[in-house]
Amino acid sequence: AHELEGETEFTVETETGDTQTNPQTGISEANGLVNAGLPAVVGPAASNVNLQVAQQVYIPNRIVGISPSSTAPAVTDLDDDDYIYRTCPSDALQGPVLADLAVDRFEASTVGTLYLNDNYGQALEEEFVAGFEENDGQAVNRVSFEPEQASYSSQISEALNDNPDVLMVVGFPQSGITLFRDFYNEYASDYDVPILVTD
Repeated sequence: AHELEGETEFTVETETGDTQTNPQTGISEANGLVNAGLPAVVGPAASNVNLQVAQQVYIPNRIVGISPSSTAPAVTDLDDDDYIYRTCPSDALQGPVLADLAVDRFEASTVGTLYLNDNYGQALEEEFVAGFEENDGQAVNRVSFEPEQASYSSQISEALNDNPDVLMVVGFPQSGITLFRDFYNEYASDYDVPILVTD
């Protein structure tokens, strides 16, 4: 809006809402923006929030939603009457590209995965594993985790079982900070494993 001030004859009014990466909070905030009369919203960022907000708020109210970072393939398949958009590619692209990287750069034939247990984490991990297996790789340990836990030691231990050639992690910073703290405090000295992270 600031970039458009003085450049057009239009007055651009904006409001913001914070989803806190939580679907219920996102729905509440989106309803507030709809009730304020906004015709379009940039966001939500997270796929698990965007899918819920799109289906429960944007589409029924005919509001245009444009996410800059909601990458779950399920967004593509929404029955949205052309109201839901995104400016980033689907994980149907990111997953296989990451798998190619694991094979080409690290010559990996086995992988352990750690992924957030939501729409984003599950879908991206599945796309990665499918691409990795197409490259004759084997996913030896596929471990989901819940957001913002006090520790991820047991999940890391499970993912590193069998000494995979690569560890692939899908998550958000809130969980990642704890997860990588646990990895470097407890496992890094015993496992010299390349780690791939997603967008």
